[in-house]
Amino acid sequence: MRIGIDATAVTNRSGTGYYTQKLVEFLGRADSENEYFLFCPAEYSGYLEQPRMFDYPNFRTIKVCGRGQLSQAAWKQFNLPGQIRHFGIDIFHFPAFIASLRADIPSVVTVHDLCFALFPETFSPVRRPYYKCIIPRSVRRCNSVIADSDSTREDILEHLRLGDGRVRTVHLGVDPLRFYHVTHEKELARVRQKYSLPAQFILYLGTLEPRKNIPRLIRAFAYGVASKGLPHHLVIAGRKGWLFNEIFREVRALDLSNLIHFPGHIHLSDLAALHSMARAFAYPSLYEGFGLPCLEAMSCATPVITSDRSSLPEVVGDCALLVDPTSVESIAGALRRICTDEECHKELSARGPRRASRFSWLTTAKKTLDIYLRTLKEAR
Repeated sequence: MRIGIDATAVTNRSGTGYYTQKLVEFLGRADSENEYFLFCPAEYSGYLEQPRMFDYPNFRTIKVCGRGQLSQAAWKQFNLPGQIRHFGIDIFHFPAFIASLRADIPSVVTVHDLCFALFPETFSPVRRPYYKCIIPRSVRRCNSVIADSDSTREDILEHLRLGDGRVRTVHLGVDPLRFYHVTHEKELARVRQKYSLPAQFILYLGTLEPRKNIPRLIRAFAYGVASKGLPHHLVIAGRKGWLFNEIFREVRALDLSNLIHFPGHIHLSDLAALHSMARAFAYPSLYEGFGLPCLEAMSCATPVITSDRSSLPEVVGDCALLVDPTSVESIAGALRRICTDEECHKELSARGPRRASRFSWLTTAKKTLDIYLRTLKEAR
């Protein structure tokens, strides 16, 4: 079987980029029989988690001209169908929402969430109509749809009105070689100094955008931690997304500039140490298709506070403190508890890695490969 994969997302500093990288890497570990054709942007190797992570004997990389969204969209709709025929590809996977509407072979698309439909205000005015138009059409065009969680699967069935048989859940994984509890003092000190981190802190890690609910987290920190005289600071790490200014206004309005820190983007190699230093990981997102950051924090034995909405309870189970993300009081209570209740902190630290170990990228790859085989069989 010749399998094509749209790997243009690997240069994105986002969840879809990371998912595409890990899926390709572990497909290479799981499958040495089928041939893979990876369509990657030029200079893609500089964005990979590890050098040569796509170098498998049965993998071939085809360079795609252009890295911009417009040029890649044009390539996908107009150039890719001809390349599929040229290379004799049997089935094609689009791992980041958008498929070629003109590809004439069986195809699979991964839909990570339904933010474009449920939270359209979190997208820029340029992207909003494009996603609203192209994602539903991509989903209806493809033979099979992969959802990251049962929660997202239900969203797809409800809002895009597909038949049950076409949408299958494949959970994401966590890499224990990347996310583990760091105890080496020199490594912890290096990361603390590199990002100017305080001695004790609660961590948020993710894109700074409205859906992540960061202003409420800041208010909850003010009322549940800072006003109680607790020694913990709040570290808000990640790149700036859409409509992030409200976050900084909230910090200024509450006069918390000395207690809240914004180290920006954290290098992948520093994440395990960052999590291991944190008293807790706070992620009160309004909506997630999977919530991978929670799983990665749990793998590092960091207690997690997260929302009782969408996919998050499915991922963390009973190994985290669940809060109402619309209630500052609920978030504040969980923050205060994790900072003061040593028994709770110890219990969640112990249970987190056990929960995280149930989610493997190798399992993700094997289940995805099964979907390729089943899709091709059903299409014949």
